[in-house]
Order: sequence, then C-alpha cells, then structure tokens
Amino acid sequence: MRDKELTFLLFLQNKIRSERANRFWLCVTRLGNGSFLWIVLSAGMLCFDKTRPIAIHSFFLIAYGECIINAVVKRLVQRTRPFEACESLTTVKISPRDTSFPSGHTCMGFAMFLFYLQTMPLWFAAAVFVIACMIAFSRMYLGVHYPTDVLGGIFLAVGIWGSFAAVV
Repeated sequence: MRDKELTFLLFLQNKIRSERANRFWLCVTRLGNGSFLWIVLSAGMLCFDKTRPIAIHSFFLIAYGECIINAVVKRLVQRTRPFEACESLTTVKISPRDTSFPSGHTCMGFAMFLFYLQTMPLWFAAAVFVIACMIAFSRMYLGVHYPTDVLGGIFLAVGIWGSFAAVV
C-alpha cells in the first residue's frame, strides 16, 4: 500500500505542482496550522450572543481534538513522514518534525465540520466542509502526508466528534 501512496504523492509532485499552485496550497495548509482557522472562527463567534455557546463548545472541541491527535494517536503510531521515507519526494517549503499519522490538519477540519453540521446553518457547515477538504488535499500536495494519513484523520474526526458530542 505504501508504494501506491508514494506513487500518488510523486505524481502530485511531478505532474501537478507549480509555483503558483504551491503558493495557494501553502496558504490553505496554514489555515490548519495549530487549528488557526478554527480558533479564529470561534473567537469571532464569541462576539455574538447567538453563537457564543457554540464558540465556547468549539474551543473545548479544538483542545480535546488536538490532545487526542498529538498526545495520544501520533505518539502511539509513530509513522514517518512520506518525504522522510522517499528520497525523491520533496516538500514545498515546510518540513513538519512530528509523526505522520494521522493528519491533524485534516482531523480537526473534519471534526469542526461535523460540529458545525450539528450547530450551525447548513450553508456554513458546507463551507467548512469545502475548506476541510482543501486542507486535507494540501497536506498530500505539499508532500507531508500519505493519503492514508488523511483518511485516518477523517475517521479519527468522526470518533473525536462522536465522543465529544456524547459528553456535551
């Protein structure tokens, strides 16, 4: 399986990447750095009485999700990054130092999508879904995650959201 994943990542690198696209996908991926977009979005929601309770819950979800991803799953799995496993695969101006599985960017994007699907209007959740998909793709495009890291992030998001929703 890993060989097929590396073949896909090399295809993205050799056939799809371009300077213009690189800048775009770097910007997209940075939205997920440290859950930046989700924190900013939640902070904005604090400004309105109607969305304040949603914002407070979203901050707890972000903290919970980040802990599960970084303190538990990544430490248990310890998967090396694809650019470390394949000499000919290069990244685009980023070199994460933590482990690869799961994609935390993807996981938090989809966890927030599931949260907003339950708490916000459908148009809002749909916009978050599109952004989450773009962030997920950016991680592969930039050469820092295998496709299964991204899929694992999506599945873990379902688990994180489900366990969070059961408590709140």
